[in-house]
Amino acid sequence: VTLPVDYDITVNPFSGSSNVKEIHYTYGTTGIMPDRSLSSSDKTYNKYSLANISGGNLESVTFEDGITRIGDYAFYKSNASEVLKDVTLPKTLESIGYMGFRNNVGIINIDLPDGLKEVESYCFYECSGLSEIKIPAAMTAIPNYCFYNCSGLKSLEIPETVTTISSYCFSGCSGLTELVI
Repeated sequence: VTLPVDYDITVNPFSGSSNVKEIHYTYGTTGIMPDRSLSSSDKTYNKYSLANISGGNLESVTFEDGITRIGDYAFYKSNASEVLKDVTLPKTLESIGYMGFRNNVGIINIDLPDGLKEVESYCFYECSGLSEIKIPAAMTAIPNYCFYNCSGLKSLEIPETVTTISSYCFSGCSGLTELVI
């Protein structure tokens, strides 16, 4: 499935379609993915993230260059899931929203682009399949619970530009054996 990143999903476009395995996002009009919501009363988006409304079988997500933001709850899973495995972020990405990829335990590697300035709280919470992370030099802070319970994380590189490491951001990263600062 190919969608513009700024597509306004107000209802579940994949209802009854449990075979959606791949989504490719194009720039669209703005290059900014709107925030999702978990509240059914929020009129901006349905209460389900894209990972959930794809029938729960989403394996791969790619974003074309030009896209600058992935919204809150974009690929949030309410229960830990190994389905989403491959995520290709654009070089132009500047921010990933609150709980952007939470509970996607199947993601093993995600290359954070050099220009990424902000990753919000709980972004990779319980992504226990992640094995290594290199924080981009454009980031100055790592928010609370960002990599919480990423137990598969073995290698972590934090640049000197990071001046704030918030509460519990690496708590539960029991597999961590290499830290480069």
